[in-house]
Amino acid sequence: MKDIKYEGVKALTFTSIMSAISLVFVLITYFVSGTGLFLILVLPLIAALVALKVNLKYSLIYIFATFAMSFIDFQNALFVILPSLISGILFGYLIRTEVQGYYIIFLISVLNIGLQIGATYLVKGIYQIDLINVYSNVFHIKYEVFSSIYYLFLFVLSLIQTVITYIIMTNEIKKIGFVFNEKKNHYIWILLTTLIFSLLSVILINFAPSLSYVFIGFSLYFGVVLGYYHFSYYQKKLVLIIQDVLYALSLLFMFVLMFTFPSNYKPLVLLLPVLGEFIMSIIVIIYSKIIKKEKLNNTVFENKN
Repeated sequence: MKDIKYEGVKALTFTSIMSAISLVFVLITYFVSGTGLFLILVLPLIAALVALKVNLKYSLIYIFATFAMSFIDFQNALFVILPSLISGILFGYLIRTEVQGYYIIFLISVLNIGLQIGATYLVKGIYQIDLINVYSNVFHIKYEVFSSIYYLFLFVLSLIQTVITYIIMTNEIKKIGFVFNEKKNHYIWILLTTLIFSLLSVILINFAPSLSYVFIGFSLYFGVVLGYYHFSYYQKKLVLIIQDVLYALSLLFMFVLMFTFPSNYKPLVLLLPVLGEFIMSIIVIIYSKIIKKEKLNNTVFENKN
């Protein structure tokens, strides 16, 4: 873990300044309509900066102070500001503990799913408003259909928000001496994680389709991470040729199976690109471990061409 920069009076002063800055942004969104999205992007960034510069006690003080001062708009404070502060603090601590960037994006996205699900039930309990019904009307999707994909919908929204925050923070945190850990040394763990989520999505498709769909989303995310590893593999030309063939076959079979699969199994067709990454993983493992006798570490996944 990186050394904490501020302690004692300096930490308290820094926390107070960050709370004041956060409140300014909250007031801007309160008086200027249409700036809510800006707040969702900025607050996690400020909260992450707090987590990077002070310890947990002062981070909690920051959350409490900012949340309390934001109660001029109770709904905004509870459903927008508090989730943004919590995700931002976790973002910062994951950076400090040097967790890989792709894990950070996933964990923050999953945290946001939990917070949004909680908000869904709170809104229904307090205001008697069914957010699932609201979204289904907005997108003109039947309520039964949208309720089954609601968790996946929340994951996609959270993922987009987290990726944007990640991109912004990548450059900003370098200014204070921190960098994201992007070492490619977790290949087997990523492969196993993708496999587990893929199997869960298949197993649960008939018993808990809502969970199955969100696990499909998780599988696709880690499938992209696998692709990131593969495209960084030192035998890049070989990988590109094989990957192009696998992607073409995946698209072809997706098109065919969408017309032939039973309707309740059609979402599983989305796993075909992930299956392509599994095949690529087998090729990489056989080539590296058996033929070349190499370790699947960060060195192997560096482009040397």
